[in-house]
Amino acid sequence: MAGHGLLIAQGEGYRVRGFTWTHQKWPGRAPEGMGLVRAYLSGEVARLSEAELARLALEDLRRFLGQEVRPDQTFVFRFPEGMPSYRVGYLERVERLEMALLKAPGVFLAGNYLMGVGLPEVVRSGRQAAERALAYLALAKTP
Repeated sequence: MAGHGLLIAQGEGYRVRGFTWTHQKWPGRAPEGMGLVRAYLSGEVARLSEAELARLALEDLRRFLGQEVRPDQTFVFRFPEGMPSYRVGYLERVERLEMALLKAPGVFLAGNYLMGVGLPEVVRSGRQAAERALAYLALAKTP
């Protein structure tokens, strides 16, 4: 399977909202010649038992791939809060945090709570913090 996964819109007849081909997204996450697939479920269906969640995910994966899927193992992890969501006033809070950091030289923050929850946003946040730290250290070394 090419790519890193897919999202499935409601109304398409699947219970799963998406799949990630984790072994392709992050090499080394599965033994050589094997795959690691994550299935994402939400809403009412996510309240089912772990056995039912695994069964539904495998059914939808079989349907999508058009072939039988026989996993060696299945695991179910629950994230009741789902994806983080930013509340009203979030941008103002981040702005106040940034202003407070001006009074704390040498403190640099990075993370998904600053610029977004996706991997590109987290990497961007980390790079910006690293650049600020390097600039700070360069200034600190100057006599």
